[in-house]
Amino acid sequence: TGDVDDIRKHRPSIMLALAHEHATPAEREIVSAAWTRDVDLATANQLREIIARHEIAGNAAALLRDYRQTAYRALSPLRNSDVKMVLYRVAAKILKGA
Repeated sequence: TGDVDDIRKHRPSIMLALAHEHATPAEREIVSAAWTRDVDLATANQLREIIARHEIAGNAAALLRDYRQTAYRALSPLRNSDVKMVLYRVAAKILKGA
């Protein structure tokens, strides 16, 4: 998945953070190692299994939906429709995917 590619490039992601949060102590060591050093294919596969076992993709998608809705609700009080539309588009680009 793209998330393991992010790990290999040392780019933290919400999925990796959630995996760390939900992991068992043994799994947490694997996830933590991915944050600090290059991972081999076996470790990448273990990370995929951890992410799948703890349903991290679903949790991340739910968080993204919640954040998107919160951002859109925050725009409701704006009176200037041009500013509101621009900010709506910015929020949509930042929070794309869910």
